[in-house]
Amino acid sequence: MAVALAGLGDVDFPVAVPRPRPSLSAREAFEYLLLFGTLYVSAFALGRLLFQFTDLAFPDPLWPQFRVEAITGAIRWSIAVLVVSAPIFLFMAASNSRRNGLEPILRASAVRRWLTCLTLAIAACVLMGTPPAWFITF
Repeated sequence: MAVALAGLGDVDFPVAVPRPRPSLSAREAFEYLLLFGTLYVSAFALGRLLFQFTDLAFPDPLWPQFRVEAITGAIRWSIAVLVVSAPIFLFMAASNSRRNGLEPILRASAVRRWLTCLTLAIAACVLMGTPPAWFITF
């Protein structure tokens, strides 16, 4: 009985009103996976781009010339990735924000919480200087 009562909302209304419960749809899961996926790809490409610019600005004199050519190739690749992934991320973030403003119950999405926790865990590992092993393989 306590579980049933916990499912009721705290409202000033004579009739008991159930609390809205978030539901999970395939569309919602796809949208959040696309949003967080493009966030990861954009962040990685931006970080790689910044490191490559640092390598060009302060070159190691012991590097052979082909290393500089590899850096410029990596810069081109990072810019190409950013040109594709950043607009998708910005569009999905704006769309998601607009939809969450219209339907606040969507903020309690299980997929959103899981991906947010995953993002925080990855960010914490990177900030500690010990990225997970799969992160290094990119």
